[in-house]
Amino acid sequence: MIEFKNFTEEELEKIVRISAVKAYQEDEIIFKEGDEDSSFYIIIRGCLRIVKYNEKNDEIILADICTGEFLGETAIVNERHQVNAVASEFIELLTIEQKNLKLLIKEDPNLGNKCLFVFLEKISKKLDKTNRLFQENYILGSPSIQDMS
Repeated sequence: MIEFKNFTEEELEKIVRISAVKAYQEDEIIFKEGDEDSSFYIIIRGCLRIVKYNEKNDEIILADICTGEFLGETAIVNERHQVNAVASEFIELLTIEQKNLKLLIKEDPNLGNKCLFVFLEKISKKLDKTNRLFQENYILGSPSIQDMS
């Protein structure tokens, strides 16, 4: 799990000051694929699932994310969600909007850079996982790349 483990108490307090707490009930939608939103979320309590829907509108679970983990790091940059997030149980999230993160970076560049590094670390891990899945499914013996189109 990637976390804010190298942050001091003072740094965490600064992050909390630029944040808002939001609560969601079980099965409540936190955000939908395509939603315009530049927020980043840290899970204070509870679990959620990251999902996509197939052509029959069946839910396909891509990930389960729980207390202490975070999501929305790509929406900070592209301001649009690529997946759906649904509360698996009652959940509380610490929400940081892009404008507040930019303000934090301006006011405290060291802390802002630490936050950005955490985001980059998570994105890097996601990319590594995607590359492994791609190799396993399309390069190491399954369909050819042409079959993907």
